[in-house]
Amino acid sequence: AVGGVGSAIVRKVKKVVDMRLDAPELAVALKELSEFYGPNTLENRRNLRSSIERRGVEVSKRLVSTFGDVMKKLDMVEGHVAVLAECSTRMQQRIQAAHATTSQVVKVTEQLQRKETAAEEHKALVSEFLVRFRLRPREMHALLHEPISDEFMDVLARVGKIQVEVRQLLRVHHKTALMDIVDESSTLQEKGFDRLYKWLQTMLGSMDGDSSEVPPLVRRGIRAL
Repeated sequence: AVGGVGSAIVRKVKKVVDMRLDAPELAVALKELSEFYGPNTLENRRNLRSSIERRGVEVSKRLVSTFGDVMKKLDMVEGHVAVLAECSTRMQQRIQAAHATTSQVVKVTEQLQRKETAAEEHKALVSEFLVRFRLRPREMHALLHEPISDEFMDVLARVGKIQVEVRQLLRVHHKTALMDIVDESSTLQEKGFDRLYKWLQTMLGSMDGDSSEVPPLVRRGIRAL
């Protein structure tokens, strides 16, 4: 038993001898110990373990208090992050909604532009149609009211050409507008022929029966009938 105790003492002594006095850990431990150990008395040496334990408890309490403040700050940061995440989500939803609205506006704008283009094209076609198949006011007046002249004969010929072209279109397109033009041109042609016929009667009645010279306009009127 004495040999065992001696061996234990030898091991402790050897451990102390082998200890590096310049180790950073030892320096920190001695400095910490010097702050609360006090004088090197027998009582202090006996109470060293309990003093170290109390010191450890105090350090632990300080750590808990320090980390408690850190945890509070972390909780605050977490709350801020959550608010930022919620704001980011709302902003993303607004951006998506704005994008959807913008896309819808662009789509409607394109549709309106296409309709406007189609309306302009339709307007141009209608204008071209009226120019081609309707008499202008000047032509209408020359046909119905002005004296018989070359202009009258030109308008009467144009009315006949309109009738021919419209009747050809009716073979393919049975449109009410085409039928209206046929009726209108037929009425105008009939009135024009009636005026021409009466005018030719007057002109031929006033000519000398022995005269072989027939005015060109009279010959044109006879051909038109």
